[in-house]
Amino acid sequence: MSSEPYSQGSRALRLWPVGLALLLLLPLFIVQPWQDSLFGRELTNLGHVPLFAMIALLLRAAALRAGRTIPAADRIGLVGAVLLGIVAEGLQALGPREASLADVLRNAVGAAAALALLRPTRPASDPRRRRTVHLIAIAALLLTTLPMALTLEAYRRRAARWPDLVRFESTWEGYFLRPVEATLERVSAPAAWAGGPPSGRVGLLTLLPAHYPRLALVEPPPDWRGYDVLEISFFSELERPRTLWLRIHDGAHDGSFGDRFNLEFRLEPGETRLEVPLREIAQGPEARRLDLRDMRGMALFAVHPAGPVPLYVGPWVLRKYTNER
Repeated sequence: MSSEPYSQGSRALRLWPVGLALLLLLPLFIVQPWQDSLFGRELTNLGHVPLFAMIALLLRAAALRAGRTIPAADRIGLVGAVLLGIVAEGLQALGPREASLADVLRNAVGAAAALALLRPTRPASDPRRRRTVHLIAIAALLLTTLPMALTLEAYRRRAARWPDLVRFESTWEGYFLRPVEATLERVSAPAAWAGGPPSGRVGLLTLLPAHYPRLALVEPPPDWRGYDVLEISFFSELERPRTLWLRIHDGAHDGSFGDRFNLEFRLEPGETRLEVPLREIAQGPEARRLDLRDMRGMALFAVHPAGPVPLYVGPWVLRKYTNER
């Protein structure tokens, strides 16, 4: 076989830094120490792109070393990386993690873009066609960063509205609000709610018949020090009172009922205004105090409702006591 393919791809064979980076990156994908945050999950998702770019380049280098032509080596690198990604997602589905079609697409984009941008060129190749391919590859890579960019914007907006935890005004709040066995819509406050929020926008939460239907807030701004009370307002068009629960936990939460703040309260027909002093929240766990510097989440939930429980939910806000109080 001719040595031409090998000489044309000789630069692609000097990939020991790629192999070293791959060895350093793989353990992080296996352990995934940052998976408890939205940023960490998006960082892991985005990391699929360089990871499978390196895999594709190594597969192409191995094919060139074996004497394959550059086009054949490109196909081997791309198909091999994509198949490896599909197998990896399939194995995830058998374990505690879920398979993701989006991850398969990220893997393919990373592999294809790396092969296109770092492809050895021939003197007779068309520079215009090469530029077009490079632009397409760069555009595809930029597209994979869009979810991370949107997540960072959600964090920025979350910080800008502090100390309001939830306002039910913008779609970006969906990054942090998780209805579970429940539905949530952003709607106008009902006309009968005279004390509704000034913006006129509230959440219409429907807790469905299930074990613990809930609306969870994940990753609120963690440091609640300097504030005195958590306020949440509700409006119910139901004819009878309903019992609801509020739970709040910090970063040291062990997952048990007794290691968090729990509050049972009655949702009355009409308006219900909940005011919970932060000192009581801090004293919620049975054997310790919540760390108000590291608050991680809260949820509003019902216990085994017999039927749907619709209610309007106003802003969740941290307040300071006024001097008069």
